[in-house]
Amino acid sequence: MARKRQQQAPRRESRVRLGVAVLGVALVAVLAVGALVFLNRPSGSSLPLVKPAPPPFAAGTTKGLAGAPLTIIEYSDFQ
Repeated sequence: MARKRQQQAPRRESRVRLGVAVLGVALVAVLAVGALVFLNRPSGSSLPLVKPAPPPFAAGTTKGLAGAPLTIIEYSDFQ
């Protein structure tokens, strides 16, 4: 019985060391992520002010700017 305990003691020590090492690495990773999030957060005054865009022009059958780089032509028949 004493022999089994002597054989199991190094295993227990290695498990405890592994557990402490894993917890240490996890703690360092959490602290690093927290520091990065804290340091990279935007400050309240550095946010750009966004002005709403004016509504598109609508006249008759067209909508949008006349000089737009894209033209969509739709053909429909409702009969």
